[in-house]
Amino acid sequence: MLGNQVVQSDTPLQVVAPAELTQLLTRLQQMQPQVADAGEAGTDVKGNLAGLIQEEAESPRALNRADDDVINLLSMLFDFILDDAELPSEIKARVGRLQIPLLKVALLDKAFFNDQEHPARQLLNSLARAGIGWTRESDDGLFGRIEQVVYAVLNGFPDDVTFFEQLNAEFAAFVAEREKR
Repeated sequence: MLGNQVVQSDTPLQVVAPAELTQLLTRLQQMQPQVADAGEAGTDVKGNLAGLIQEEAESPRALNRADDDVINLLSMLFDFILDDAELPSEIKARVGRLQIPLLKVALLDKAFFNDQEHPARQLLNSLARAGIGWTRESDDGLFGRIEQVVYAVLNGFPDDVTFFEQLNAEFAAFVAEREKR
């Protein structure tokens, strides 16, 4: 089910197929505004997805339980990151924009939650860790690099999970060079 949605109808409830769910998430990802502000970090992905599903449906539809669980788990993960008081709101806004692509990753690759070394999880953790304590006054290019990585994910991630390995390696090299200075 999608949220606490109750469908009252004689029409049987159709389940959204995994491939269609991925396509719908890609559409949501493309619909995100190019400029994010701090208030955008906690977008209601589940609500937006429910609206898109029902908008395109001729009959009542819902997610299967496993996909719904993945959405809930990923939402909790982002809530945890975005509730961190040490992470500045500007960084939260950028990192928060990764929720839809990482949801696609979690749906495509069931190892996402079980594998702490998963490339997409590592990238998310690296971005959040690097952003802790960042300020505009002390910015040495970190904000721009985080934004660059986020836009690369938003614009370049179709459904190939290995895409995150390269981004994480490049970001790790940037952070290492930054720490050397």
